[in-house]
Amino acid sequence: MSSDDPTPDDFNARIQKYVQDAEAHMDLAPGTISNTGLESDFLFVVKMCAVIEPLLREAVREHVRRVLKFARVMTAESETLLKSIGDLSPAELRKILVEFGAIDATISNFVKALFLVRHRYAHHIANAHLSVKEICEKISAEGGDKHLLNKLTGLDQSKEIGPIVAAFLRPIMFHNVASFLRAAVHLAKPPPALPGGLLGALFNKPAGDFTD
Repeated sequence: MSSDDPTPDDFNARIQKYVQDAEAHMDLAPGTISNTGLESDFLFVVKMCAVIEPLLREAVREHVRRVLKFARVMTAESETLLKSIGDLSPAELRKILVEFGAIDATISNFVKALFLVRHRYAHHIANAHLSVKEICEKISAEGGDKHLLNKLTGLDQSKEIGPIVAAFLRPIMFHNVASFLRAAVHLAKPPPALPGGLLGALFNKPAGDFTD
């Protein structure tokens, strides 16, 4: 590992920053999202979906609002369109974010799998004591998606989930949640544009610095 490579501490610091930014954006008390250590898998999944769903809706709505404003076509019909976004399902909103290029296929599959697990938890309280892994195995055994664990971890569907990955399933899922939060908050509330228009980013770099 070179001195320029990110360390595990650097990686975890970025994850925490994404989560803290989402908490601030949603006007949540610090730690509301990140304090999951003592929660059961059931509560963890329910809470993560409760965080993701409103951000899905806000990200789509605010992106569409900016496009309409930029195109100077804000009308009464536009407001109706924006309100109708509130009626879209999480699955529909997720697909729209993929089409916007806001999230990639890996994060999209993760969100889809997470909501499928939540649905199974919510279907019957008798499932509340099961782990995420057990829920995924139950869905698979009943003829459902056999790659839920792969989607929750972001691993290729052709690879088998080994015991080490399974043991760290919750932290991996949390990292994937944080990646979604970063994308959704950025789309819902992008940073202010740099002065200078499209070339602002170039001319505001230090002299001699033309790397990403």
